[in-house]
Amino acid sequence: MQILLTKAFNLGSGSNAAKTVTISTDELVNFNKIVINASTASKASATIEVLVNGVSIANKTLTTSATDYTFDLSEITTGTIEIKFTQTTSKALYIKSIAVAEV
Repeated sequence: MQILLTKAFNLGSGSNAAKTVTISTDELVNFNKIVINASTASKASATIEVLVNGVSIANKTLTTSATDYTFDLSEITTGTIEIKFTQTTSKALYIKSIAVAEV
């Protein structure tokens, strides 16, 4: 398992909220699972989308509880990963961890 992020941080706040944030990687080798632990501030409306080599894997709705959002690929892959956080509100978004694995 490759751990890409282990220290929690927040993306914006009510007075300076981030509407869209994209985190991307250089090319990674041999993975088929991406796990992102994330959450939102109270009353936020936000989604997380994962793209591998520019192709959307899934889009999930974030909750206010720190939750593992798992994105499974159908086969072992080599390539780049983009993680897009999008919200329609003006609240903080939180990322606790990002991990990539071959299972």
